[in-house]
Amino acid sequence: MSYLAVLVLAQFAALYPLLLWQMPEDTLPAGFARFNLGMTTVLLAMATVLAVAAGLTPVLMKLALLLAAITLVLQSLLWQQPARARRLLTPLMLVWGVTLWQPVLGAASIQAPLLSWIAITLGGLSLGAVMYAMILGHWYLNEAELPVRHLQRATAMLLIILLARLAWSVGILLLTETVVRQRLKPAYMLLGELDGIFLWIGLLPGLLGSVGVAWMARRTAAMQSTQSTTGLLYVALVLVAMSTLSFSGYLLLMDLPL
Repeated sequence: MSYLAVLVLAQFAALYPLLLWQMPEDTLPAGFARFNLGMTTVLLAMATVLAVAAGLTPVLMKLALLLAAITLVLQSLLWQQPARARRLLTPLMLVWGVTLWQPVLGAASIQAPLLSWIAITLGGLSLGAVMYAMILGHWYLNEAELPVRHLQRATAMLLIILLARLAWSVGILLLTETVVRQRLKPAYMLLGELDGIFLWIGLLPGLLGSVGVAWMARRTAAMQSTQSTTGLLYVALVLVAMSTLSFSGYLLLMDLPL
């Protein structure tokens, strides 16, 4: 369970700052940048504590602690310069996250690291994109003059990422094999087993459901209804979180990089 928590927190928080680059520096609200960078720092710190407690690779854990200290120092020094903080902290948090999720993959004896990294990237971007869009939708309550095109762009990006993840997951199920009842079989046959119940949850409400809600959020944002869009994004957040937890579990337990 601790490995799953580290993996989910690390993939989300490491990739989330990349999504902040959807907004140009000249329109990036200072408070918005501070809140999001602070949130990801806290989540990566939580993942680091869990990783150290789980006894993961000591050398990488020392590196993670060093990156945590550097991040906190930069956050303090650049508190009044959020645009510059975004430039410096984005690659730093990405490296910090990798130092956390890589030993988890090693401990789980993952046999296809490249496929796993792609799955982790898509999972982190999916969860990050819906969280970014949802927080941005809320920000219009604080700054009503913020151009609505930012929310429209965020919902469009969310839909693209979710469609990419859906295509990837279906491809993995159709083209790879996994152990089903102690025998190596096509991965899609897991859907007919009791062990595949959480796979159904991740696919149907988690992915297909979130794609549908994201499409509705995109259409609602096009009508410049920020509050309705934000409400839909709350639903999408729950659905995407379900798929991320489900698929991360199958990655660690069955080496299935959905």
